[in-house]
Amino acid sequence: MTSLQYSVVDAFTSTPFQGNSAAVIVFDSNTSPPDNILQNIAAEFNLSETAYVFPIAPERGDFYLRWFTPKVEVALCGHATLAAAYTLFSSQSYLLKDINSIQFTTNKSGVLIAKHLPDGRIELEFPVGEVVAIDEALDRQIIEDSITIAFAAEEKPVITFMGQGNGDSYSGYLVVEIAPGIDLRNAVVNTEIFMKLAPKFLVIVVTQRGDDVEETFKSRVFAPALGIFEDPVTGSAHSFIAKYWAERVKADGKSIPNMLGRQVSARSGEVGVSLANDGTTCQLQGRAVLVARGEIFV
Repeated sequence: MTSLQYSVVDAFTSTPFQGNSAAVIVFDSNTSPPDNILQNIAAEFNLSETAYVFPIAPERGDFYLRWFTPKVEVALCGHATLAAAYTLFSSQSYLLKDINSIQFTTNKSGVLIAKHLPDGRIELEFPVGEVVAIDEALDRQIIEDSITIAFAAEEKPVITFMGQGNGDSYSGYLVVEIAPGIDLRNAVVNTEIFMKLAPKFLVIVVTQRGDDVEETFKSRVFAPALGIFEDPVTGSAHSFIAKYWAERVKADGKSIPNMLGRQVSARSGEVGVSLANDGTTCQLQGRAVLVARGEIFV
């Protein structure tokens, strides 16, 4: 029987028991247990994500990163990347003191950069999502019906946009912008309804314009087909819709280089979002806090 050290980190918050929790296991070598063991560990934790970190060249801040939900391995995860970076930055057992930038090599999302900012936040550099409008009438009808039933709306919500993700990182992502007629923050949502959208749409991002001058947009994220009925704070959802909201803001005649996305789940969290000049990457900024540490035996 092998003992593995783990940490549980709440990401995109500085307050314990808010934001989104991820388990993080940092391995001493680049030899990985079999995938079925990694999946079983993630199922045992039963958090939205478990991050597995393997050293490549830790003296340079180079690591290999994988993410598992309780059901499957995923191509990209923001909050678990933030949690993994926080774990590494917090211990000189993993990183030299003067290293403030980490490179995570991933299977499907390329190399992700995490930087430790002077104010204590961590900034992630993620690929920008390319959102493609959904024009197929049948898909639009099924999505509209699912939103109406899931939100128990007496009248069909006004949907201003439907779009799907493109590329390996955001395949299966769906964004639906709804008008303010639905109280997104306080709505009780029957998330099982979104199972009907699988396997084509696996991560459902429902978003609205923000409520105040600081809040650019707000969202809630549902992925029941991946074992996550509602994800509390989803970094990858923010990088997925970053360009979409930047263009929406620009169309209103405004220029907001640094946007704020607020995920209005029960645990809630805030994600700073900014687009890089090349338009292919974005920066996500957030805080994290350690809430548990221990051993798991496999």
